[in-house]
Amino acid sequence: MAPPWPYRPGNELQITAHSPPRPYGAKYESKDPVRRPVDGLIDDSGHYLVDHMDFAISNSPLDGPAPASTKAQPPRVLTIVKTLSHKPKEKGGGGPVVVTCHLDTDHSTLSVAKIFDGFEYELVDEPGKYGSDCMYRADMHYSREAATYASIPARFQGDIVPRYFGSWTFPLPTGVPHRHRWVRMILIEYVDGECMLDTCCAPWERAETIRTCTDGGRPTP
Repeated sequence: MAPPWPYRPGNELQITAHSPPRPYGAKYESKDPVRRPVDGLIDDSGHYLVDHMDFAISNSPLDGPAPASTKAQPPRVLTIVKTLSHKPKEKGGGGPVVVTCHLDTDHSTLSVAKIFDGFEYELVDEPGKYGSDCMYRADMHYSREAATYASIPARFQGDIVPRYFGSWTFPLPTGVPHRHRWVRMILIEYVDGECMLDTCCAPWERAETIRTCTDGGRPTP
């Protein structure tokens, strides 16, 4: 039996600091690709040829070139408070899950976790040779978003952009006894205010801008 949805309010995640892989996709493409999409997951009729959960387990997220320092970032307990963004994979291809959360026993401070769980993405984004698999896309979005926030000077964080609290990973049950799968995420400051998308975009532009942000193309405020 499949485990319950892990990103519901009140659920706790045991998170550990993680070093993301080199960013890839779009302008980050190079002759030495970080990860290649897996082919042969869908037939010409659009039917899946593999089980989604089995694929997510067998194609684990990538690690970075160097392990994260647990001394700099000790393991934490993240408690989910509210879902801010979740696009079901059955309706539009899925993507990152964005939640507000508390860390450890501090319930006075909210943070935002952006979670790049390949199982929350559609298995293949489009049929044919140009489609890419869910784990490829989740790692791509994670690597690019982590690289973006890590490149922002500390003097701008907490003022122009939210503070960045690093990249993390956590295990989730799979429904198979004694078997877990790993998921990546980034953690940023929660800013209580008006969304910039509501002030800088005309209504007809807003839908495309929101789609770009939640799909992992740019940081989500």
